[in-house]
Amino acid sequence: AMQPMKDIMDRAMQAERDGGELWYDASALQPVPAYWRRMRGANFAGLPVEVAPSTPTRLSTTEAIERSRDGRTLIIDTRDREAYAHIHPHGAQFIPAGQNFLTWAGAVVDAGTDLVLIADSERSALASTRDAWRIGLGPVIGFVDDVAVAEWESAGGTTTRIEQCAMADALTDETATI
Repeated sequence: AMQPMKDIMDRAMQAERDGGELWYDASALQPVPAYWRRMRGANFAGLPVEVAPSTPTRLSTTEAIERSRDGRTLIIDTRDREAYAHIHPHGAQFIPAGQNFLTWAGAVVDAGTDLVLIADSERSALASTRDAWRIGLGPVIGFVDDVAVAEWESAGGTTTRIEQCAMADALTDETATI
């Protein structure tokens, strides 16, 4: 069973005070996200403050479509689940902005991949850009908003929709064996 980090730290400090060594079975720990290994050096050395990214460029729908086709760029949709399900560019990855963005982006995005974000606002695009930078992802080439996504097909791109329904509506007599 995993031990709480506080317990591990308390035992480590006690072992140091006693002049002994602490042995801990790390096999119980969860695997670390891929970006941890990549960022280890930067985390110890620190990142220069002046390198922190500024607000990404707002791209036109056509620019975003062209980037999505260049083979180097990944579209990340940071909007909420309902907006993503309603309509998103075909191939866009759903990684919502906020608390878990770092974990999911670090797990599924390869370092060095150019990124275009779909964001609710310029502020949200900046927050996700900084989160990506903090774990060594990017560069973020720019962002688009809901208006650009609504124009995606008319500008020559393809979109996907995910049908949603309530669980009660999804269960029919044939499937109601749950």
